[in-house]
Amino acid sequence: MIKIQSVSKIYPNGVRALDAVSLSISDGEFVSIIGKSGSGKSTLMNIIGCLDKPTNGDYEIDGVHVQELNVSGRAKLRNRMIGFIFQGFNLSAKMTAYENVELPLVFRGIPAAQRRERVYSALERVGLAARAQHLPGQLSGGQQQRVAIARAIAARPPIILADEPTGSLDKASGNACIELLHALNNEGHTLILITHDFDYTYGAHRVFRLDDGHLEEISRLPIRQSG
Repeated sequence: MIKIQSVSKIYPNGVRALDAVSLSISDGEFVSIIGKSGSGKSTLMNIIGCLDKPTNGDYEIDGVHVQELNVSGRAKLRNRMIGFIFQGFNLSAKMTAYENVELPLVFRGIPAAQRRERVYSALERVGLAARAQHLPGQLSGGQQQRVAIARAIAARPPIILADEPTGSLDKASGNACIELLHALNNEGHTLILITHDFDYTYGAHRVFRLDDGHLEEISRLPIRQSG
C-alpha cells in the first residue's frame, strides 16, 4: 500500500526535517508514529498525505511514485486514496456538520443523491446523524472531531491519516476518538496515527518513534486477519 524508501526532506534554509526515512505499510495495517514537537512529524505527514514531495528518496502509494507527480496529480491521488483527520478539526464555522462532510464529495464531482447517502452514512457511523444540521459552534470538541472523522471516511478512502486527532480534546473525548479509529481499522481501513502521546498508540500493529528526522520501530503486534 505505502512504501517509503530513504526519504529525506531538506528545506531551503538548510534544515533537514527527515533523514533517510524508510517505512512500508500494508493494506489494513494500523501504524502509529510518535514524536515530540520538532521531530519531523508534520513533514512526514505532509509527504505521506501527498501534500509535499521529498527532497531525496522514493515514496510509492498504491503503485504510484508520488515524487513523479505534479501538484494536480498529487491532489488526484490524495483525493482517491487518503482521508485526513486533523488536530484542529478544520471545519468551516459557517457550514453545518452535513455541509462540512459533503464538501469534499462536491469537489470530487459525486452526484447529489449519492453525496446525501454517503454523508448520512458517515455521520451515522460516528453517531452524529441527528446533529447533521448543527454548526460546529453548537457541538462539543469531541463531536466536532467526530464530524471531521465522518468527513474523512465519507469518500470511502482506503487510507486514513490522523494527525494529532486527540490534541484538542480532553482525555475522555480523546479515548473515544481513538476507539472510533480502531473500529474503522477493524473494518478494513489502513490507519496511520501521528501523535505525541504514547498512551494513544495502544492497539497499533506497529509503533514507530520519530526523533530529529530519524524513524525507528519500537514495538510490534500481529496484524488482524480479515474474515
